[in-house]
Amino acid sequence: MTLPQDSLSQKSNFFLTRRNLFFVGFIILLGAVLRFYNLGTESFWLDEIYTVNFLSQDLSGLLNQLATQGNVTRNAVYYLLAYFWVQPSGISEFSIRSLSVIFGVLALGMLFLVGKQLFGVKAGLISAFLMAISGFQIQHSQAARSYSLFVLITLCSLFSYIQAIKTKRSWHWVLNALINVLLFYTHTYAIFVFTAEYLHYLINWKRQKHTLIHWGLAQLLLFFAIIPSFLPAIQSRNLATGLGNALGWIEPPSLQDLLRTIYDYLFPQNYQHSWLFILATFAAAFTFLVIGTLLNYFSKKKAAWLSNLSGMFLQKRFLWLKRNELSLVTLWFVCPLILPFLYSTLFSPVFQDRYTICAAPAFYLLIAVFISRIRRLVPVTLTLCALLIVILPGLQDFYTATVNEQWRETAAYVHANVLGNDVAIYAPDEEGTQHKGFDWYYPGYLSGCGLSSKIKSESLMAETVSNCVLGHDRLWVIMRGTPEVVSRMKTFFLDPKRTTLQMSKEQHFVGITIYLFEIKK
Repeated sequence: MTLPQDSLSQKSNFFLTRRNLFFVGFIILLGAVLRFYNLGTESFWLDEIYTVNFLSQDLSGLLNQLATQGNVTRNAVYYLLAYFWVQPSGISEFSIRSLSVIFGVLALGMLFLVGKQLFGVKAGLISAFLMAISGFQIQHSQAARSYSLFVLITLCSLFSYIQAIKTKRSWHWVLNALINVLLFYTHTYAIFVFTAEYLHYLINWKRQKHTLIHWGLAQLLLFFAIIPSFLPAIQSRNLATGLGNALGWIEPPSLQDLLRTIYDYLFPQNYQHSWLFILATFAAAFTFLVIGTLLNYFSKKKAAWLSNLSGMFLQKRFLWLKRNELSLVTLWFVCPLILPFLYSTLFSPVFQDRYTICAAPAFYLLIAVFISRIRRLVPVTLTLCALLIVILPGLQDFYTATVNEQWRETAAYVHANVLGNDVAIYAPDEEGTQHKGFDWYYPGYLSGCGLSSKIKSESLMAETVSNCVLGHDRLWVIMRGTPEVVSRMKTFFLDPKRTTLQMSKEQHFVGITIYLFEIKK
């Protein structure tokens, strides 16, 4: 059976009109402005503290950790790029985050290219625009972590896969395998991107069977490049080890968590605005869309509009012509969401919304295809304006609210109120990370101890605290963590039966709570 002319196996025109080039440039510029805005304003949050402390060592120490620590190895590409990026100017909030911004901006161009290859220029432009204004993408493009790089290399992987399918050239399969090696060593959720590509190839293997040898050799190259990183997981028979160490803090996800993740890809969170306000913006957008559609209906001939309406429900030709493309994008969207969700539900929790960020571009592309298909009923401009009614208040909320943990403000408050014989306890403090977060911003020295959340016995917690406060007059307790862990720590420290500690100050910051206790002798 001969494939249709606009199917995945056919070449498409690379060149763009001046008008389309203008739109691409505008989207990239818009994405850059939104990502650079307020870039260095907020403190590093805890995961960023891990990054900056990791990059603060010399190159030999960094390379040694990349070679020996599994969870670090999985982010090796980002850490190496970030290490050399910050060398000229040193580490600051702006300098290290700007690298992530650049990755996020480049990803906009790559999504346009992927969308153009699959569904045409219009779908490519709409999907890139949606990603440009996504608060989820902006937030993770402003973080000193690997997430925006993960999105960029995912898009490169999909683009190289599409080119390999189209051209059937062996070197394109090798290029796809090499990009996937980089993808895996950027984030281990890359295995779900591989799964999407594999399933798509196998579904269409009859059309691609003459490339089976080249494809198989490319996958062998990928397999031997990544299998050393999975040896600890194979030995322990635990995929959670393979997906990265220290995942014990992740809670089992619910169906609500899955749906909330998909919602967050594009729509606003309630940083300051209430959910009632956000619901009102959806109502306003829907009203605007209905009124605009009615005006569009009355501005056209009734018969022509009704014909377009019936055509929208009879999409068999489009679905048939684009079945390969739609199956690829659907698998790309579903695999990084559903597979870790199922594993987390059945075995060990590994699902986190930000880890699934590689699936978000597929979501934007599916929305873009839908918008472009209904454009004769509802003009594209009208649909995008309705989306902006919902999204823009969320962006304003994101930029005016404090999103990150306030380690800078916490350190400044303690420093302004500290006395010479004070001591601090970080509760909890896994592997000293919270202590490092505080020390990064604290201008002096404050003696401190860590209290692990793994300590379940109250008597053992009391013994740890007693040893820490010995010889000191006042105790600062700095809490940060999951609600469950913080609740347990608060119950312990604020227990009225504890006669050795008397609380004198309590101060709340975003993500962090501080208590000051007088230590009774």
